[in-house]
Amino acid sequence: FLLQDDNAPRHKAKKIKKNLDFEDVNRLPWPVRSLDMNPFDTLWATLSKRLINREIQSTDLDELRQYLTEECDVIPVETDHSNIDGMP
Repeated sequence: FLLQDDNAPRHKAKKIKKNLDFEDVNRLPWPVRSLDMNPFDTLWATLSKRLINREIQSTDLDELRQYLTEECDVIPVETDHSNIDGMP
């Protein structure tokens, strides 16, 4: 997969870089602090709120992935298009 982050200093920490290199994660070049260019920030905020409302207690990765998938499935596609259309 291709990882996109906002180049914040914590994402560039040696420990993080070492782990990403070890896992052979490809990173998408991205301008520093360019939050207005990421339509998925709104989607992540929506998903986060929906998961909090479910009061999930699990730390099992597969279970959390399942919850995320379920929540993504109920968010209308038009919401994503609206976020993308709102980009500068």
